[in-house]
Amino acid sequence: RLAQAAREECGREMYRAFRFSKKDVDYVTFIPHSPLDAARAYSEASKIPFAEIFYKMNDRRAFMMPTMMEREASIKSNLFINPEYKGRLRGKRMVVLDDSMVRNVNATVALKQLYDEGVRWYGLLLYTSMIGGVVNG
Repeated sequence: RLAQAAREECGREMYRAFRFSKKDVDYVTFIPHSPLDAARAYSEASKIPFAEIFYKMNDRRAFMMPTMMEREASIKSNLFINPEYKGRLRGKRMVVLDDSMVRNVNATVALKQLYDEGVRWYGLLLYTSMIGGVVNG
């Protein structure tokens, strides 16, 4: 319950920092699973419709795989566009929430799927700080 409340507050805080409106964006969604509560809270605060665009077949932790090739293969075989939205996203604009970006593989695969579906614009919002600081050079 504490994690859910914290994620909800992160969603509200993301809205305070990035104030998109219904005239700018068609849907608020998330990359499964952790950001669900944050995405719903962002949707409530913004009044932009919430949509579960993505789903995963299982809870594999792909970012822990040893090679980039294994991570990509794991995510591509597990992260999908919800059949309810398949073929209905052309020209849409959306805010996509994710909790973090460890190796950027989930977001890369998800955003490519949106591109392939014809999504016109998306804004990726991350509600945790980058792990490890900034890499220079």
